[in-house]
Amino acid sequence: MRKLPTSSRRDVLLPAVLIGMLALLVLVFFISRGREKETSPVSEDTSGFEERYIIQLTDPTLKDIFDRMRNIFSAKVSSYKRCNTKSEFGSEYFYTKLDIPSAFPLPLVNQKLVELITDANYELIDAKETPSGNSLVLDIGYSGKIFHRIYVRRLSSIPLDTVEVAILIDDFGVGELDVEKQFLALPIDITPTVIPHSEHWEESFSLIRGREFLVHMPMEPEPPAKYEGEFIITADMKPDEVAGMVDSAFALMPAAVGMNNHMGSLATQKKSVMVPLLETVHTSGRFFVDSRTTIYSVAQEVADSLGFPILRLYHYIDYPESTSLATETRLIKLILDIREKGGDKIITGHTRQETLSALKNVLPLFKKWGVRVVPASKIYRKLRKWNAS
Repeated sequence: MRKLPTSSRRDVLLPAVLIGMLALLVLVFFISRGREKETSPVSEDTSGFEERYIIQLTDPTLKDIFDRMRNIFSAKVSSYKRCNTKSEFGSEYFYTKLDIPSAFPLPLVNQKLVELITDANYELIDAKETPSGNSLVLDIGYSGKIFHRIYVRRLSSIPLDTVEVAILIDDFGVGELDVEKQFLALPIDITPTVIPHSEHWEESFSLIRGREFLVHMPMEPEPPAKYEGEFIITADMKPDEVAGMVDSAFALMPAAVGMNNHMGSLATQKKSVMVPLLETVHTSGRFFVDSRTTIYSVAQEVADSLGFPILRLYHYIDYPESTSLATETRLIKLILDIREKGGDKIITGHTRQETLSALKNVLPLFKKWGVRVVPASKIYRKLRKWNAS
C-alpha cells in the first residue's frame, strides 16, 4: 500500500484530533449539566415529577403557615415529595410551591414568609432569589438540617382575591376644613363621622351633603375629662336621657346612616348607657359602630342580648402623634392583615394632615392588592345578612 507523504498525513490527522477534542468537550458539558440537574433539589421546571409525588402536608404548623400565605397573598399552594438519592436532603425530601399574583413584590412576600417561619420557631437555613428575579427558594429546618424547601414564584396568571374594608374618618367638625375637603376628594368611599354641635359642624355637614356619614357621638371618657361643649352622653345619665341625646343628634343630622362613639371609654362600660343607646339607634333604622376606646366596652355584649348586630372597630389607622411615614407603614400592615382575615373590617383614621398624606400615598396599593374601600353600611348589611342566615 502506498504511504501518504508526511505532510499529507499531518493534514488529515490534525482536523481529526480537533474534532475529537471538540466532541469530548461537548460530552463533558452535557454530563456536567446532567449532574447539576440531578443534584439540584428544585429547578424552575419541576413539572416532570410533580403529579406523581403530590402530597397532603401533615405538619399542622407548616399547614398554618401556608394557609396564612394563601389568605394574605391569594397564593396557590402545592406540596410535593421527591425521591433523589443524590440530593443534599437525602433519598427523599419535601417541598412546597407558593405561586402568588405578580401584584405583590417579592421582598414583601419574603418578609412575611420569614416572619411566619420565625414565629413558628423553625430555622431559616438558606434563602436566595433565583436568576429570573421572580422566584425565591427558602430552606427551613432544625439545628442546621433542612427538612422542607419552599419555592415562591410570582406569576401573572394567578388571580387576586378581593376583600372589602370600610374606612371611617373621625372628627369632622373639629378638624381643619381644608383637610376635611381633601379627605372627601379622595377617590375612595371613605365614611366621614361628624361631631354634633362641634366647632364648625354645620360647615362640615354641608361638605358631606349627599354622601354616607355617621354621627360621631361624644361620650364620657375615663378618666373623666372636661369636654368643650354640653352635648355629651355621660356615664351617670338615666336611660331616657341617653335616648333623648341620641334622638337629638339624629334630628340635627337626619341623613346620618348610623353612629359611632367619640371618646366614651367610661360611658361604653355602662350597660345603663349602652342599652338605651343601642335600642334607640336600632329603632331608628340605623346602626352603631363601637370605636372600642376601651377593652371593657359592653357594646357587643348588649347588642347580642338585644338580638341585633353592631359593627366594631378593627384597628385605628393613626394615633395623635403619628407621622405620615408611621401611618403609611401601619396602613400597609393593615392591608395585609385584613386580607388574611378575609376583609369586611372597619378601620378608622382622623382628620389629620399626616393621615391624609399617608392615605394618598398608600391608596394605589389598595387597588393593586385587591382591597376595595366601601361605605360602612355595606359592611353592616353583610353582617346583618350573615347573622340572619
